[in-house]
Amino acid sequence: MNFRICISLFLLCCLSQSLTAQKPVTKPKEVTVKAMTYNTYSGRKQGINKIAEVIKKENPDIVSLQEIERNT
Repeated sequence: MNFRICISLFLLCCLSQSLTAQKPVTKPKEVTVKAMTYNTYSGRKQGINKIAEVIKKENPDIVSLQEIERNT
C-alpha cells in the first residue's frame, strides 16, 4: 500500500470511532430528599403526640430524633 492509502484508512478509522462514540448524553434525573432533625427534649412537656404532629406537618423523607428518653 502506498502512503496515501494508509493515511486515508487511518483517518477513516478515527472518524468512524469518533462518530460512534458521540452518543447523546442524558442528564441524570434530579432527586430531592427532605431531611429533618428534631430535639425531643424541647417538646417533652407537650408530649409525643405534639412532636409527631410537628414531624407530620413538615412531611420529611428522613427524620433524626435527638435526646430520646428511656422508658417513656
